[in-house]
Amino acid sequence: MQTIYKLILVGGSSVGVLLSALLLGMQGAAGSASLGMYIDDAAHVRVGDTIKVNVYCTPTSSRVKAFECKLRFDKTKLNALQVTEGDFFKPYQTFFNAGTIDNPNGRIVNIYNLIVGQGYKETNGIVFNVTFNAIHTGYVNITFYDVGITNETQYIQNYAVNYTNLFIYSRYDINWDRTVNVQDIIQAANRYGQTGTPGWIDEDINNDGKISVLDLVLIAVNYGAY
Repeated sequence: MQTIYKLILVGGSSVGVLLSALLLGMQGAAGSASLGMYIDDAAHVRVGDTIKVNVYCTPTSSRVKAFECKLRFDKTKLNALQVTEGDFFKPYQTFFNAGTIDNPNGRIVNIYNLIVGQGYKETNGIVFNVTFNAIHTGYVNITFYDVGITNETQYIQNYAVNYTNLFIYSRYDINWDRTVNVQDIIQAANRYGQTGTPGWIDEDINNDGKISVLDLVLIAVNYGAY
């Protein structure tokens, strides 16, 4: 499921030393492009889940040769694991920098990529992916800053679509209503005695492959939480 939120203007200042060197002396803008992001099945994210954020580029009446950006995220809710290159610039040879993950400050800095030699893109595609681990319940935003997008000779106007209000659910919120309460206990109790592979349903709280009184206890202990 793809979710896109409101458009937010972001400046085009440089963060990549390599890009700055390549574009030294070039000014102005020609055409535009945007960066956005989406999360598959964003409506069902729980604490402990691994989240893959897909960052995509949409050129608008412009050729795209390179991009650069940084990301901010809530360090109390997310832990960044890795940044990987997307397929936006395929089949061209690229020079990709995955940036530096700074979890204590909730940011990833100096992500960039460019086509080496001749070539450019004019169609949509995934420029990179970020993998996070959900570590706490509640709302979280993931935002771009210091975005730069270039054609073959200069920076172009850019826009960024930030990901806002991702909600991370508790493991004990069985019915996804954002509150651990008696309804969750009842839902697990209705599965009492059922067996399957470990964690095969949400009611298997302790991932032992059986819905037992221990699963009910774990929900009860967290009663009233998100």
